Amino acid sequence: MTGARVTPIPLIAPAALQNALHDSHEIALLDVREDGEFGEGHLLFATPLPYSRLELGIAPLVPRKSVRIVLCDDNDGLAERAADILARAGYSDLSLLDGGVAAWAKAGFVLFAGMHVPSKAFGEFIEHARGTPSIGAAELDGLMRSGTD
Repeated sequence: MTGARVTPIPLIAPAALQNALHDSHEIALLDVREDGEFGEGHLLFATPLPYSRLELGIAPLVPRKSVRIVLCDDNDGLAERAADILARAGYSDLSLLDGGVAAWAKAGFVLFAGMHVPSKAFGEFIEHARGTPSIGAAELDGLMRSGTD
């Protein structure tokens, strides 16, 4: 896949991205930084797809090449390089988070640390909101061994 990009990849402002994430239209928000950088702070709905694994990982994550894709990075040019690769691979609706992850935070939007944040956050929310009881591993083992429901 060679050749220069004919048109620049459009930028999307953090506020516009926030709206796009809730507009009921399909969107793939891909963070192309490496896992360690992603884990230090990322947008809630971002899927990690490190640049080093971009070409191997894109098809399983985004099988339709016409889907709206927003790429984010540390505003260091990585997302733009990823967009070049994806454009040459036939992905047609690409944009870059203007200013990267830092601009998202500067605009007042939250960054989350760690991996698998949505499922972890949901579980913790339900646990606290519903008063889900908890027990230790030894107590659970004892209940299971005794056949207690």
